[in-house]
Amino acid sequence: MNAPEYLIEIAAWVGDAEKVLRVATCGYNTGPGDNPANAHYLDVVADPGSFVRHLFGPARTTGRSEVSYGEIQLSNANGELDGWIDYGFDGRTVLVKRLSSRRAPYSSAITVLRGTVERLDADNAWLGFRLRFYDRRRSIDKPIQETVYAGTTVSAGPTAEGNLDLKDSVKPLCFGHCLNVPPALANAFDLIYQVHDGAVSSIAVYDGGVPLTLGVNHANIAALQAATIRSGRFDTCLALGLFRLGGSPAFVVTADVREGATAAARYPGAVVRRMLAKMGLAGSGNVNVASFTTLDASAQMEVGIWLDAQTAGLSAMGDVLASVGGWIIPGADGAFEAGRLLTPGVPVGAISDDDMLKDSLGIITSTDTDGGLPAWRVVLEYARNWQVQDDAQLGGCVEMARRAFLAAEMREEKIENDAVRVKHLLAPEMRVSTFIVDQEAAEAEADRWLDLYSVRRDILSFAMNHADADAFQLGKTVKIVLPRWGYEAGRNMVVIGREETLRDYTVTLTVWG
Repeated sequence: MNAPEYLIEIAAWVGDAEKVLRVATCGYNTGPGDNPANAHYLDVVADPGSFVRHLFGPARTTGRSEVSYGEIQLSNANGELDGWIDYGFDGRTVLVKRLSSRRAPYSSAITVLRGTVERLDADNAWLGFRLRFYDRRRSIDKPIQETVYAGTTVSAGPTAEGNLDLKDSVKPLCFGHCLNVPPALANAFDLIYQVHDGAVSSIAVYDGGVPLTLGVNHANIAALQAATIRSGRFDTCLALGLFRLGGSPAFVVTADVREGATAAARYPGAVVRRMLAKMGLAGSGNVNVASFTTLDASAQMEVGIWLDAQTAGLSAMGDVLASVGGWIIPGADGAFEAGRLLTPGVPVGAISDDDMLKDSLGIITSTDTDGGLPAWRVVLEYARNWQVQDDAQLGGCVEMARRAFLAAEMREEKIENDAVRVKHLLAPEMRVSTFIVDQEAAEAEADRWLDLYSVRRDILSFAMNHADADAFQLGKTVKIVLPRWGYEAGRNMVVIGREETLRDYTVTLTVWG
């Protein structure tokens, strides 16, 4: 079998413009009819790199997704690349493409990964450079909200920029459906509060747990500030995420907020898409819309997250998706994809021990449950209360059920199967923290988690030829056929990790099921 050829395209700031630098493992020239035409790839790649990606983290099927890192080694013993030290690489795109051989047509190249360059450095600068890069999740591993209060609202008037005490505090964000959030007092002189730096679909306001009466919605802050509002009532400016009280509150002011016009707009995938858009990532080049639509079709439940401090987008999105066992990854084209861990579905192909490299098969202990043992009980937390309040902070007319809700941060839904402990004496309890709002949805999700984790689940790791693993991308189901361990008829498993070792032309897959 011919060795594959790897073509690497690196965006860099050269002089006064961005340019694409092209290098290869053996050198390569495109043809006059290719795009790009007659392009030369320098023969300077000593090691096309290794790159590890997981849906969540190593040997994990729950929690937040993590940024993956890699590096490419470039030969420079003759000084041909010395000028690169002055180029701007950081934050720019690197593409790695594979041809079946150096004689294969450029049109047959397969993009195996797209990353973002971190920096160029060297262990031995006399011999070459090392190009460090990371996957696109790092581009959202930064604060999702950068807009802060100016602190210029120092008297009554149609402004909501906070006083000096609020200056430089981030403006709050509310995505989805959030219960009992503590709004920012953006104009203390006119009693104007803000629940979201943008438009929301509804606001319900409470003073010490006592609901106030909704009045009129105004198109802008000037109309809101000029309105006459009776005590015990409030008006809104939904377009700006604002409301205004008709009189000074007696207790702490809180609000229930719906962001997103419909229930479906508050499903996990739709919420995360708006979070990506908030960070400037919209359109087909940034988002694989079909994957988010598929996620929401399988997780039709409202979620909500409230952010009133500097929070990384990746963390916030990861928390929302983790509510339903979801993940976010960049595809080979760089567009973000979302999905949900489900019972393994229809396999895209089969892998037998003959397809695995010799002595590469390992069985890994899962970290999802204590000792990787099946769980006998799932405790799922839901209906997050964003402002816990004790009796001293509540009005006397607040009903006992409401008091109980306001006194706790979360509600809990418990599902258990005592039969699991008959076989597994050390079977653990599994606790899942979510941003699910409704009890019925929480019960269904807790039941799903118990179905997933109350039975034997294996995690296997094995290496195979890189070209043979193209179909087995993250999130796909594959049938594993082995002569032992109950795999004789095949066991469907989900790909949860891929480690690309391009120099050896191998991929190590981690599968779960």
